[in-house]
Amino acid sequence: MPQPETVLAAIEAMPIGDTSRQLRGLLPAIDRRIADGVSHQEIVALLANHGLNISVPTLRKRLYRWRKANQPSASSAAPATPRLDPAPVHGLQPPGRIRNRADLANLRTTEIDLDTLAQLGKSKE
Repeated sequence: MPQPETVLAAIEAMPIGDTSRQLRGLLPAIDRRIADGVSHQEIVALLANHGLNISVPTLRKRLYRWRKANQPSASSAAPATPRLDPAPVHGLQPPGRIRNRADLANLRTTEIDLDTLAQLGKSKE
């Protein structure tokens, strides 16, 4: 059985993954080229010619992780659709006015006049 000190020394002596570090620096340029239409296979072949041997699935996974880490956060992006305050429809109260179970029960049993609702929608346009 190997001694823990020997295993620890062997782990410390392992070379640092230069491929990962080199690829990390190239990912922005690779991503731009893929957006321009260069195939993943062509990029992997070019990297192999320059000593970076990785597979297509590995490249795809690294790109996915890089894009995910570098995308703008959802909180800083503008909302896709603006929020509009709903117009009150006969007998309906906005959701903020439900204060107890009775209000909720009344909301469930309220008849909605679809013709009036359609006219309100048309008048907003």
